[in-house]
Amino acid sequence: MQGWVTGAPNNGLVLEAANNATATAGAAYYSPTASAPAANLPQLTVAYVTPTPRGAPPNLNVTPGDGGVEVSWNAPRQGDTPGVTGYTAKAVTSAGTVAASATPNGPSAVLTGLTNGQAYTIKVTATNAEGTGPAATATGVTPAAVASSAADIQAVQQFLNSQTALQEGQYPTAPATVQAMTNNGNQAAMIGSQLNSEQLFDASFTPLFNAYDVAETGGTSALSNTLVVPVNGGGAQVYATDDLTYNTLTGVGTSTQASTGSEALTDYLFTISGGSSPAITGYVDADAATYQVSKATDSNASATTLNDIPQLPPGLTPPSAATLSAGSESGSSSHTSVNRAATANWAVANYNGSDDGFGEDCTDFASRAIYYGGGEWRSFPPAPWWNHISDDRYWWFLKGPEPGSNPLSWSHSWAVAADLAYHFWAYQDTYFLHHMYNADRGDIIFADLNPDHDNDAFYDINHTGVISSMSNGIPLIAQHSPGRKYESVIRWINRDPGLTLYITNENPGSG
Repeated sequence: MQGWVTGAPNNGLVLEAANNATATAGAAYYSPTASAPAANLPQLTVAYVTPTPRGAPPNLNVTPGDGGVEVSWNAPRQGDTPGVTGYTAKAVTSAGTVAASATPNGPSAVLTGLTNGQAYTIKVTATNAEGTGPAATATGVTPAAVASSAADIQAVQQFLNSQTALQEGQYPTAPATVQAMTNNGNQAAMIGSQLNSEQLFDASFTPLFNAYDVAETGGTSALSNTLVVPVNGGGAQVYATDDLTYNTLTGVGTSTQASTGSEALTDYLFTISGGSSPAITGYVDADAATYQVSKATDSNASATTLNDIPQLPPGLTPPSAATLSAGSESGSSSHTSVNRAATANWAVANYNGSDDGFGEDCTDFASRAIYYGGGEWRSFPPAPWWNHISDDRYWWFLKGPEPGSNPLSWSHSWAVAADLAYHFWAYQDTYFLHHMYNADRGDIIFADLNPDHDNDAFYDINHTGVISSMSNGIPLIAQHSPGRKYESVIRWINRDPGLTLYITNENPGSG
């Protein structure tokens, strides 16, 4: 008999003889009130699997630094339990006192404020709707001083402020920016090489913004969760959370100039060389650097690496960019009451909120904004639903597992950017807009952020977001990653002037 999962469609039941080996041809049916032996009367037994908290997070990895530790882990398997809603990481003394704790949504944390030379036990637990599970532990973790810590953190702070100043057009070149932004010769030397190497990219922001009557001003970085970790062979790595606040100006030079307060929250991992002349040699997103699950085993990897070309029904061919840019309506939907304003409001309120167990998945974030905010209905496939995860006719997620405890509980259209775009194009009352100036709050924007300039741009869509505001015709975008709620589309264009943008305007209904 088919299993029942909350939220799944009602497709009826399949009944069979209790013992097929001894069953005879034909079947006899009795009403519950028939005059027949009790054994022949219909019976239905429903067995429920009791949901439980998640198990201990596997693959715990702890790296001690100066006055703290960096901790990362993998999500515990889902099994028959609801998804993780958050984690707790603690550093506990030998006396049992909690010296530091963090409650991240994703599988990594930085714990600071610890005493160098003192051993700690690191404990990480996962929480879901049923409670908190057992802890993964690492014992004997001992932070140690790093002589260059203060200088390294100061260099990161000055680099980020200098980068912002160059991008905002406050100074014409990287050397001029470094000279104006630093008053310490050693710090200038530490940040100069990296800023020089990316000057062409950073300095290109201002002319591109100007072309759209846009500007960004007043950018200021506030660092938190800073941790310096020594590197074998010399040098150091610096973990830091950068809370960048700035103003996005649109309609610059016109009578309709408008200013929108913007924020970008990013976890960075900087690398600083050793030797007598240390310098910043590179930086990456810290969440990506500490995420341990390989693409081969991570069910969420399909959201960022399109290993599976979306599976369309027979006879339905992928659209060309020219067809989409024509703005024609495609497909149909049984439900068209999506509230776009509420979609945008949810995205702004939750851009840095819970990941609902999906990780930093841009497409899941957009789907949740449409579902929780906009009120769109999920569309389920015929049972068993796990056989239809790549069928873009359907758009759904479930909190229950696939048989065999494989935690695939959502369709590709829910969590893969290209598949969501296909779902909109083929099966919803959706327009792909002529121009971004025609967009509105709550529209969904797609992009190929790494275009190869081929003829399969729609296959290559790899990012999406929710348009959180329109200011003088310029879309501002909320995304779950990289933690932005009002990022100008001009920043997307700046990454590659040849990228292709797609903006869907779903039937607004009450929105």
